[in-house]
Formats: sequence, C-alpha cells, structure tokens
Amino acid sequence: MKLLSRILGRIALVRVEFTPCGECVVGVSMWRRGEVVSVNPAAAKGCLAAAVVCGWGVVTKPDEAEVTARVKSAPETFLWSTANGYTSFVRRDRLRAAEEELAARNIVPVRIFCAGCAADFGHAAGEFVRQVHAGLSWKALLKPAPASSAAAQVLVRRLVFPVLGLFLLLLTVNAVLSPRLYARRQSLESELAARERTASNAASAGARQRELLAEFTASPGVSRALLCDRVARAVPARVVLTSLDVEPLSRRFEAGKPLQRRAGIVLLGGTAPAAADISAFVQGLSDACCCRAVRLAHVEKERDGERLSFRIEIQL
Repeated sequence: MKLLSRILGRIALVRVEFTPCGECVVGVSMWRRGEVVSVNPAAAKGCLAAAVVCGWGVVTKPDEAEVTARVKSAPETFLWSTANGYTSFVRRDRLRAAEEELAARNIVPVRIFCAGCAADFGHAAGEFVRQVHAGLSWKALLKPAPASSAAAQVLVRRLVFPVLGLFLLLLTVNAVLSPRLYARRQSLESELAARERTASNAASAGARQRELLAEFTASPGVSRALLCDRVARAVPARVVLTSLDVEPLSRRFEAGKPLQRRAGIVLLGGTAPAAADISAFVQGLSDACCCRAVRLAHVEKERDGERLSFRIEIQL
C-alpha cells in the first residue's frame, strides 16, 4: 500500500440507495477485514468518503454485454463502475438527488461508484476500496476540484497532531541539549582563542629572534677587532682591565620576554692606582677614531686596597 493511503487511513463507503418514489436512503459503512461494517454517519466526516449509488435506476450487466460497451462509450450520459466482472451504470441526471443529499450531510466523496443491489454492494465494496486507493496520489491532491480539496483536508487533519508532536519533540530536545551545546561551543571558542594567542606570541617571538639574529650577524659599524685594538693601545701601563661588554643588556634577561640590549654601547671596567691614570685612559679612548663619545660612568676607591675601580662608557 502506498504511503499516502497509509496516512489517509480507512475509507468510508457512503451508500446512497434510490427508491421508486425518488427519495435517497443514505447509510455509512467501513471496509474492515474483508467485510462491510455499518458505522455512525458522523464517521464519514473524519476520513475519506466514497459514494456508492444503488437501487432504483441502477442497472448491472456483464462486462462483455453489448449494452455495457455502449454505456462506456457515453461517459457524459452515464456513470458506470466495474467490479468482479460486472458493470453497473446509472444516468447522470439521476445523480443530482444523491449529490444534494450528500451536500446536506456535508459529505464530499472522492469517488462515486455504482452497485446493482444490496447484495452486490457488499460483494463489490472491496473492489471499490481498492480503486480508491489506486487513484490516490500526491499530484491528485493539488487539482482544483472538490474531491481533491476534501482529500487534502483529511490529510491535514491526519498530519496535524504528528507534526505538532514532532515539533514538540524537537523543542524538548533543543531545550535539553542547548545548554550543553552552548557550553561546548564556549569551550571550543576559548580553546581556539588560546591557540591563536599562543600562535601569535610564538610568531612575535620568532620574528624578534630573527630580528636579533640579523642584528648580531650584520656587519657592525666598527669592527670588533679594531675596537679591541684601539682599547688595548689606549690602556695605560698601570691600568688593569677587568671587563669589556659590547652592547650589554639594558635589563636582566627573563624567559618568555624579548631581549633588550644597549645598541652601540661598550662598557669597560678596571682598576688603577691613581685618578690620573684613569684620566689618561679616558683621553686615549677619546682620541681613538672609532669612538664617538667616551664618558667616565663610575669611579670609587676599593675597600680593601689603595687602587681605584672605574667603569667607562663608550658610544660607537
């Protein structure tokens, strides 16, 4: 069975019997487990309905009869139905009373069939139900016709509660999972931000290291050998050098922080017996062509001796 037939469910068979006096007797049945079961007429309002006209004016003939062929060739004049090797037909002008009776009961059938008599109705009901199911399709629901509109309304009534239930389930799942998903998202965003900061710091550190390496490997303005030679020539005989720092650090080195040094500065440290020797050393350095400026940064007398300790700053 097709999906659309499963959704729409059972089909109500509205039996309209013509009487000799021109009246219509209406009864509603359901096809259940291979047999016709009479139900309350209100049951036809909640499901698809198929009308079966029978009684006075409805004729039944074998399919191979000549009159059957003539009836089938005039669909504008006759309504006919075939079931179990027999064809039942009725003139269409007699259907007006049946249509008015169904409209008064707010029943819009999706198909109208013919059956010869009460006995034939029960025998042909299964075939009529099969034909209704075979004619159901999603495309047929879109046709601008009363029968299609009735089928679409039944489909909407059948789907409204499952669809609402599905939306309620989705809202419940969203309410349960949303805090966890939000927390997970925040965690991922924090982790991503931390990784980006780490990568940025690593890139900055790498760039700084490359810069320092380039500075150290670049050819200095004053050759180190020339500088050492000029300093050695300017040292007086009684002066003792204890240190020589080329571009010393401006502050103490700390891991993870950029290296800061005093570019173009040379610091000399040493001792001398008298201040005149220190002055002579400063004057000798000032006369050297490789030094832009020479400054006596510090001088003091040693605690445990007679010599003076000093520190000289040279700008290259």
